[in-house]
Amino acid sequence: MTTCLVSSSSPTGSNRRIELAGIAGIALWTIAHVDKIFVYPTELNIDRFKESLGRTLSIWPIMAGHFLVRDDDRYAIEMSDNTIPV
Repeated sequence: MTTCLVSSSSPTGSNRRIELAGIAGIALWTIAHVDKIFVYPTELNIDRFKESLGRTLSIWPIMAGHFLVRDDDRYAIEMSDNTIPV
């Protein structure tokens, strides 16, 4: 299996941060994991999938961001336009 990196088709995150209120940050920190993997029974057009994912990341830059813990009690998501492994 080959892994490639997909980036946003047009970066829109600009390292902006969304501060999370107390309990929301703790909840994300403790449960942030992948628990579902989707398998497609037919051949997937990888180029088309990567293009679609890149467009989606442009619209939803929070999905390619970092979860940050600041000062041990403040939480944020930094929209850093990171690539996503596929």
